This record gives sequence, C-alpha cells and structure tokens, in this order.
Amino acid sequence: MRFGNRLRELRTAAGMTQQELADALGVSSAYISAIEGGRKPAPPRAVVEQLARALRADHEALWETALAEREERLRQRLEGVPTSLRVEEAPAPVTTPQDSDVEKLLAQHPELEKVCRVLASALNDTKTRARALAVVDALVRGLSTPK
Repeated sequence: MRFGNRLRELRTAAGMTQQELADALGVSSAYISAIEGGRKPAPPRAVVEQLARALRADHEALWETALAEREERLRQRLEGVPTSLRVEEAPAPVTTPQDSDVEKLLAQHPELEKVCRVLASALNDTKTRARALAVVDALVRGLSTPK
C-alpha cells in the first residue's frame, strides 16, 4: 500500500481534516494533500513519527509503509529509473513558431522581447527550455489569433 493512501485512511479514521492534521504538525495542508495524493514521497522517520502521534496510530507500522516506499524509490534511482512523482507520461512534443511569426509579434508587442530575453537567460537545461518554448508557443498563438 502506498504511504499516502495509508495516511489518508488513518486521518479519516481519526476524524481529522487535512488542515487539522497540518496544524497538529505545524505544516501546510498543501503538504499533507501532496503526500496523500502521491505528489510528495513518503516523509522521513521523524515526520512519520509526528504523523503517527497526531493520528494516535502505531508509528512502527506507519514507518514500515513509509520505509518500503522510500526503499523502492531509492532502488529505482540506483537502477536509473526516473523517480519524479510529477512525470507520469511522456511530455507533449514541443512545436516552435516560425521566426517570421516571432519577429512580427515582437514588432507588435515590444514587451515580449524583454520576456524572451529573461527566459533565454534563465533556461539552463533542455527540459526547462522545452517547457518554456511550449509556453511561449501558446502565447504566440494566442497573440496571433485575430480578435
């Protein structure tokens, strides 16, 4: 069983909301939501023990669930398998606008040139660059659509 699912079961069985559990731990409800939803990995032992105390649950049993998930994640990393919880499927192919389209839009919207310069200087890796190009492409398409 995934740690997030087990946490949700224990929290609902204790009659607590995510906000109440978050308040008991001194964290945000978004953090609790992310763990339960599988967007954050199982937390370290100290946090698991705090969760168990707040939920009046067996901390060893809860830690075993967390540890199994953490060990699996480590095993995947050692084998070279991507472990990002946010990447579930291959990203959509990135299409870029034609240079002439970009030049035309920059002439019509000079403020975009500054945006492009900032993006270009901030993009150090291929993955980030591809995501930014997709955003710029959507922006260009939106601006070039006749109103």
